[in-house]
Formats: sequence, structure tokens, C-alpha cells
Amino acid sequence: MSGSDRIGSPASSLPELSIFPAFTPDPIRLAELVGSATYSPPVSPTAAEARELFASIGDGQTFFELLEARGLTLVPTDGDVESSDETVDVVHCVDGRRKTLLHQACRCGNVQVAKCLLFHGANASAQCRDGRTPFHDAAAISSGKTAVELLKLLFEHDPKGISIVDANGSHVLHLAAIHGNLEVIRWCAGLSAQPAGKRLTVRSPRPAISRYMTHLGVTAFSGRNMLHYAAYNGRLDVLKWLLDGENSRRGELTLSALDTNGYSVLHYAAMGASLVVSASTEFNSSHE
Repeated sequence: MSGSDRIGSPASSLPELSIFPAFTPDPIRLAELVGSATYSPPVSPTAAEARELFASIGDGQTFFELLEARGLTLVPTDGDVESSDETVDVVHCVDGRRKTLLHQACRCGNVQVAKCLLFHGANASAQCRDGRTPFHDAAAISSGKTAVELLKLLFEHDPKGISIVDANGSHVLHLAAIHGNLEVIRWCAGLSAQPAGKRLTVRSPRPAISRYMTHLGVTAFSGRNMLHYAAYNGRLDVLKWLLDGENSRRGELTLSALDTNGYSVLHYAAMGASLVVSASTEFNSSHE
């Protein structure tokens, strides 16, 4: 998880949790990412307007208007990205954090721009300097409906991208729990490992649920799962659904789970949002 996210920080009054060492990118993991096929190479934008394009994505149709006004063309290429001042390569155009235009479109919730970029060859699983993909950015936006729409779009282009973790081991599910995107969690929970009749290679700690794309109890390198993140950020609706009978996979999660520092879900509830403590205690007595 990048430093700017910490653990989600729902309010300025919450502690920064500096006692936890896992909030800075793991240098070993970052080194591994540099050599991975999905890592965005450190290439500067090919046009002077590229920086302006990144800024325009958050403002509706401005991105397309800017392309037309500047006479720019979105062209994926394997050649020299510096060869033309009038071409913005959607694969290699990155900002200072090595985030692509697709990262930006997902972060801003701009579905139309995301569709356009993917149509022109953008990498749905490109990882930035912190190891995050467009999937991560989509899961972190405020609108659950838009987030799911973006994730479905990305998933159609690269199903395996949903399982990629960032430099801290943060999964898409963790980002959804932090930001309270229950719709994203519900959608991910229903993803089968056999789309279109083809079985994907899925690693699961529990063979009995290997038919699913992801294990709901997946942990970051810090040992935290969705319950820890949801509890700290006061996402009571997320906690309720994860631990309620409506969730047929609730057995994959337990309130007794400890992170690498020995802290439980209730510890995080107490540190982040006191309202959750009593509710979590009720869950503890009725579900364990």
C-alpha cells in the first residue's frame, strides 16, 4: 500500500499508525516488479501535451476534446516512443509515479476514457511504481457502481489482473474494504475461476473453494485481511455482509485473525472507529 493511503484514513483524526512497518513499499517486492512483464517502463510521455492529458481525464469529455484540439492520436507501438511529437503511446505514456492514462481514468471513474484506452491497446494490468494496477485504482473510487463497471471492463481484457497485488501485497479486495465499496467485494466474491468454460490456474489456500478467483481471507504482506481494513475505516456495511449469512463464503474469514504484529480485527476497530467495536463483538458471539 502506498504511503498516501496508509490504511485508508477515514478521517483526519485517526492515528497514522506509524507503529506498523508495512505501510511503505517493500523494496524487495519493488525490485521484483521492475523485471515483471506487467511493469510500466520508466518512459517519458511522447508529447508535450501528455501531462495535460492526465489532468483532463477527471473532467468528463475534456480528454477527447483535448485530443482533437491538439491533433493527437492514441497509437500503441512497440517502437521508439520518442519518434513522434504527435503520438501519445497509451502503453508507455506514464506520469511521475509511472501510472498510465488507464490508471488515471480508473482513479477518476471515467468509464468512457477507460474504454477508449483499452480499445487502443492499453495494458489493463500495468503496474505503477508502487505496484498498483488500474484494477486497484478502480476499486478505490467512491462510486461502487462505477467501480464495478470499470472492474468488469478491465476483467474482460485481462482476467488474471484481478489477482495482482501491489508492493505491499494489497489486493483489489483490500482497497474495496478500505473505501467501503461493498458492491466491488460482492462482485469479486462471485467471480468464478472458470470463465467462458476455461479453467484458470488459481492458487487457493483452501482447495474446496478453488472454483473462485480469489480467497476472501487473502492477506497483505502485513497479515491484514478485509476485516482488518474495514474495521479500521468504520465500514460497518462491509463487515456486516462479510460475516452475515447472506455471504455464502463467510467461512473464509474470522474475527480472530491476527496480522503480523499480533493485532486482531477488534484492535483495528478500537483504533479506527469505536462505533464498530460493539457491532464486531456481536458478530464475534454469533459467528464463531
